[in-house]
Amino acid sequence: MVQVRRGDVVAGGLELLDADGLEALTTRKLAAHLGLQAGSLYWHFPSKQALLEAMADELIAGVGAPSPGGTWDEKLAEFARRLRGALSSRRDGARVVAGSYVTEQNTVAVSLAWVQAVRVRGLDLEDAARSGFAVFSFVLGHVIEEQGMAELTAAQRTAKSQSALSETERPGQPDEVTAALVDAALADANDRFEFGLGLFLDGLRRRQASTTARSADDRRAP
Repeated sequence: MVQVRRGDVVAGGLELLDADGLEALTTRKLAAHLGLQAGSLYWHFPSKQALLEAMADELIAGVGAPSPGGTWDEKLAEFARRLRGALSSRRDGARVVAGSYVTEQNTVAVSLAWVQAVRVRGLDLEDAARSGFAVFSFVLGHVIEEQGMAELTAAQRTAKSQSALSETERPGQPDEVTAALVDAALADANDRFEFGLGLFLDGLRRRQASTTARSADDRRAP
């Protein structure tokens, strides 16, 4: 019988994910891909969900460690872009991560490193931790949609958007509203990502400035 390590099973799962997508990934197919009997995978993973969590953890490992220097908001932006790259590195990567509650080694290490990087650059610890989760959720949602639309051509995306909006038009609705929504739906994925990230960071900067001002007032109070 072929002997494989846990990491080999995860790597094989990611290979099949790229080839066939998440819906087609089964433990039986993975076992055949690795030259194993289906039941032998359970030596490493008790269920398909456990396998998916390990695959998600491997994807998160691709985020890597923070680079040196920078401000807290630059670190959050770096984290968001790195995470997007990691999730996008595999077909349906974002869906794999979204369907898992990962507490494995890579995910924990990445989370701790980035929260600490933001904290030491001036953001309150609680805000640093919660901001990390908020950025994670934003990126995850963006990449799920980005990967879901990737299989459509530009013409197909345009036709679907225009059809959906035309079917819901109401009398008196300005044409420019429909046009603006179509433009937003068809905007370049990078532009949409950076716009959303910018909105998030702008709000957090305002929150941080307000918190700093209140702290200064408290120190001056008799």
